[in-house]
Amino acid sequence: MKEQIDIIDIGMTFQMSLDAFLEESHVGYTKNEQSYQQALLKLEESKRVRSWQKKQQIAYEALDICEDCIEAYMMLGTYEEDHAVRIQRYKEGMELATMNLGKDFFLRKVDDFYSIEQAKPLFHIKFTYACALYEAGCMRKAQQQFQEILNLNPSDAFCAHHYLYALSLYFEEYESCKELLQKYDQHSAMDCYVRFLLSLKTEKSIIII
Repeated sequence: MKEQIDIIDIGMTFQMSLDAFLEESHVGYTKNEQSYQQALLKLEESKRVRSWQKKQQIAYEALDICEDCIEAYMMLGTYEEDHAVRIQRYKEGMELATMNLGKDFFLRKVDDFYSIEQAKPLFHIKFTYACALYEAGCMRKAQQQFQEILNLNPSDAFCAHHYLYALSLYFEEYESCKELLQKYDQHSAMDCYVRFLLSLKTEKSIIII
């Protein structure tokens, strides 16, 4: 069996992403910013209720106010128990955020797209979508999403390279793992652990003193 790195609790990632998203209130591109702000105010009501069903209802009400509200899709996915439906909600929000930005947006000569305020909603939901795919065992699809995030955001605000470590080891793509380590190694516990796993997989014998 191929080893995987148990990085973090994915469910906690969903909730933390959503909480941070709502607190920062990054408004994506939309023709009606006023309605977007009204939708965000509606989503604030979710902080005062505990029921997941009620939170989802609030998210649908926010979408009725502004159909471009990416945060509402984040909430629908976060409070969805069915993995397939959760992934679909995140995917819908990600595709909407991408379409709203438009093809020309990504043709700009920009070193790091995360530095552009209006792109941040896309990154938040794209990362959460990638985590949902990872949790569901859709490893190749997750790998593609994490790599796209890293390509657009080389400074890696979401630590996507940690997931790419795990996925490159899972698929036995050792050269890719080595390249990531050379680029992002900060001598952290995670980096040391990845180097150890990589050596286990690539070296015939290891002497432990």
